[in-house]
Amino acid sequence: MVLALSAHFAIGPLVGAIPDPASLTAAALITVIVATPLVLYSQMLIRSLAASRRKMRRMTEELAVALGEKENAYQNLSRFLSGMSHELRTPLNAIIGFSDILSNQRFGLIGNEKYVEYAGDIHASADHLLGVINSILDMAKIQAGQTELGPPTGVSVGELFHLVSRLLAPLSEQRGVELSMRHPENDLGLFGNEQMMRQILINMVSNALKYTPQGGRVTLSSEEGAAGEMALCIADTGIGMSPGEIRIALQPFGQIENAYNRRQGGTGLGLPLVKAMMELHGGKLRIDSIPGQGTSIRLSFPAERIMRVQVTATAPA
Repeated sequence: MVLALSAHFAIGPLVGAIPDPASLTAAALITVIVATPLVLYSQMLIRSLAASRRKMRRMTEELAVALGEKENAYQNLSRFLSGMSHELRTPLNAIIGFSDILSNQRFGLIGNEKYVEYAGDIHASADHLLGVINSILDMAKIQAGQTELGPPTGVSVGELFHLVSRLLAPLSEQRGVELSMRHPENDLGLFGNEQMMRQILINMVSNALKYTPQGGRVTLSSEEGAAGEMALCIADTGIGMSPGEIRIALQPFGQIENAYNRRQGGTGLGLPLVKAMMELHGGKLRIDSIPGQGTSIRLSFPAERIMRVQVTATAPA
């Protein structure tokens, strides 16, 4: 507008159009009134953008420092886990081995039966402690991103079911809980870390037996999806959980507070560890539960993890 008025003032006399001073003054005032807020607002935006850039640069520097500290923390954790694995597992394995020799009197009879009983207690306690330590170390390694699946191997679902049935039959009898299997119609298999898949299934079934009162039932089955995926399902008639209790149980070291759980003990790592191992395989853990009625677990594996046992298959990349 200022340029237009200036041009009108300069060219007007040449073409016989004499500018009106009052009009020019009014136009100039209007221009100042309109332009001033725009100029002030533009300056405010410029200052705000400059402050945002400074804040972004500061946040970037802080993030770089934090990432460096995190990397150092992971390296320290790796060294700690390596040392912890040796310092704890080695003596515990010795305790387990020697207490087994004593409790079974392999080198001759022990005079007092109490010594045999105590040796058995030592063996059971050391074995339990080793299991707790293994769970803690496994969870820490997964959280630190130090756990890899390694070269995938194939394992038959039927073989997994048979293994679980054989290993957990004593616990089933001890708890007075029926453990039943519904084997898959098609002999399917899974590609992945065989040790992890065994641990996943054993953890889940033993948990179901542990939290099912005497006279209850735990059922292990499999379901094949239309898109080629597969789910291993564990259903029990146990104490069940509310949605809030499920959220707690899925957190590392999460402990549900009730009288039944206090009697059972545990570290609160079973479900979080299974969830982490399932995610390493690209799978999902789903829990449906109703307090007082039981719990249903679905371990869902994607189609690329499934194989036909009868057919030579190629492991997923």
